[in-house]
Amino acid sequence: MAILSSLLNSAIHRLHQTWELLPPITLDLFHNLKDLMDGNAGEGNFADYREALRKTSPPCVPYLGLSLTDLTFLFDGNPYFVLDTKDIINFSKMRKITQIIQQTQIFQQMPYCLEPIIFIQEFMLNREVMSEDQQYKKSIELEEKKPRRARAQSKKDKKKVKPVQVDYPSMNIIVD
Repeated sequence: MAILSSLLNSAIHRLHQTWELLPPITLDLFHNLKDLMDGNAGEGNFADYREALRKTSPPCVPYLGLSLTDLTFLFDGNPYFVLDTKDIINFSKMRKITQIIQQTQIFQQMPYCLEPIIFIQEFMLNREVMSEDQQYKKSIELEEKKPRRARAQSKKDKKKVKPVQVDYPSMNIIVD
């Protein structure tokens, strides 16, 4: 969900010419991810995502926001006791809470066998964090803001996108 949210950020999502440069397989992957995480798709309530998660083998990083939402609705929407008595516990509520917590714990049991990639870690850790305003301004620098009709025309014209220069010493690359 974090990856999808960042790609749907207005500063990135508006870069139409840049999106057009992506290979079709990458765009298909993005659209599949977007469809999977659409909370209203299928039967709603993230049904497609829930089904995919049920079929997934650990290790996996589930979308914790959905589990927390489910827990909140269970806590707030169901009484602790049955029939407004103080002596019969609502075990149905407790069982559902347990199921959600257990599902999350299952994905935490198996470790990831990942090797650190130092130059990527350095690249990520040494980047300046930009505010949303700074991100949007940079986005405008890369691709000027155009009305929708002009974007449709520019698709026909296939104008070049301003290149981004990457100069990262440990990667030994400079792209213009």
